[in-house]
Amino acid sequence: MEAQAKTNWLTGPNAKKLLRLYLAWPKRFDADPDAEAEMFFEWLKSNYDELTVVAALQSVADVGIFLSSNPEVIEAAKFLKPAEANVSKDIRRSRRVRITTNVFLGVFECESNSSLSGHTLKGSAFDVTSDGLGVEIEEPLPKDTILNITVAPAGYPIVLYRMTGEIRWVSDAGGRYHIGIKLFEVDDAERWQADFDERFAAAV
Repeated sequence: MEAQAKTNWLTGPNAKKLLRLYLAWPKRFDADPDAEAEMFFEWLKSNYDELTVVAALQSVADVGIFLSSNPEVIEAAKFLKPAEANVSKDIRRSRRVRITTNVFLGVFECESNSSLSGHTLKGSAFDVTSDGLGVEIEEPLPKDTILNITVAPAGYPIVLYRMTGEIRWVSDAGGRYHIGIKLFEVDDAERWQADFDERFAAAV
């Protein structure tokens, strides 16, 4: 029953919204079929999680349902030129920068597993925006976990950014795990945003 409800939700108007986003996905031309759902899921969560249709996607499996339910359109889309997603202009889209830098995470709150509170681990950021991070970690953490975050970017002057954020998505990365973190407007977030263009965006 639940699976059928999910399948029904991923058709009709919601499918059309996801198809527009699929047309804007740069990797659709050369994505490995076996990894397509995971790659598209990560791209959606990294760039458009503010959209209701994307925020409602709970896992890679949901994207798999969407792709398998629309095979003809998905196949045809691979031959169309890249398109801009038809999304609200009011949505803030931060520039995403691919980096590799150390990140230290501490679990502040986890409603689904309270025993994780206080747990710390080290990760590696693989991309950043002015209001979010993509981080690779060795052990999974649940979606919606609240984290205390310390980012230690390479380079000089040596600067540490201490921030707070929430895990918005989690995906398996072949024995490791990728998480998308939405930063809250607290702690060093204002300084992070002020330094972002010079510290990160200018480096690419």
